[in-house]
Amino acid sequence: MDNNPAPAGGRVAFLEMPDGTLLRYAIWPGEAAPHGTVILVPGRTEFIEKYFETVGELLGRGFAVAVIDLRGQGLSTRERPDRLKGHILDFQTYVDDLAHWIDACLRPNLPQPFVMLGHSMGAHIALRYLHDHAGGVSCAVMTAAMTMIQSWPLSRGFARSAVKFGRQLFGPNATLVSGSRANPFISRFDENKLTHDRGRFDRMQSLIHADRDLGLGPPTMGWLDAAIRSMDLINRPDYLAKIATPILLGIPAEDQVIDVASQRRLAQLLPNGVSFVVPGAQHEILMETDGCRDVFWQHFDAFIGDQLDFETA
Repeated sequence: MDNNPAPAGGRVAFLEMPDGTLLRYAIWPGEAAPHGTVILVPGRTEFIEKYFETVGELLGRGFAVAVIDLRGQGLSTRERPDRLKGHILDFQTYVDDLAHWIDACLRPNLPQPFVMLGHSMGAHIALRYLHDHAGGVSCAVMTAAMTMIQSWPLSRGFARSAVKFGRQLFGPNATLVSGSRANPFISRFDENKLTHDRGRFDRMQSLIHADRDLGLGPPTMGWLDAAIRSMDLINRPDYLAKIATPILLGIPAEDQVIDVASQRRLAQLLPNGVSFVVPGAQHEILMETDGCRDVFWQHFDAFIGDQLDFETA
């Protein structure tokens, strides 16, 4: 697309998992990639093309880049016949997919050290990967890590009970919303909770209109139940204490999707976690205004330069 050109030098491939699921991914080896490889793990509903701008910025910083369409998203195999249903029964499946992709496709082909960059659900999956695979990457950067989904106007306890009851009554494949609210192709900028940047919002929408197979709607009861169980896991202090990897956490000050206080708590409980707040940012920092993104890149450059011991621009 004219407003979202693919960075030069990339290639797209599919990895077949043992259960037959096809995971789509893209790799940019970079010109020389003297600083290693950034492994980008997108959030829920996201896909490779949405991150072309970020990929270009990482290539310009001297990294190779790899991005994946998570199971059930983008052009990877969808979990349900209805493509618009976001479904999973256990988040461990995402973690195992990520580990297999890294070991099978990235380690043999891309330069180390590896840096993981995860957003929202992708950051959540990345945290679990770092717990299960100590030393798998040198360091990680995360934005709006999925620690506790905002449940307003419901209390969290009521929301948890509603999901459990709904799963039992309607089954794991049912969704909570229907009609226009379940349609990702109908979205208004003035109602969105992701970004203040109109241009990037319109670009995101134009991508799924140009290729409707990229669109993804609301999560199923199965996904919500799995997400609650997984968030309970990563909020345990004893679980986080075992994640030794240095991690930088970017917290959007105006996040209406993930609870901000829980993101701060995560940073405090991680043995080598540090955080920064992006003033004025909604949930998707990397899709925000230039000013918000500049704050992110300043912290990214300082952290990565320190961790990997090189001078940043």
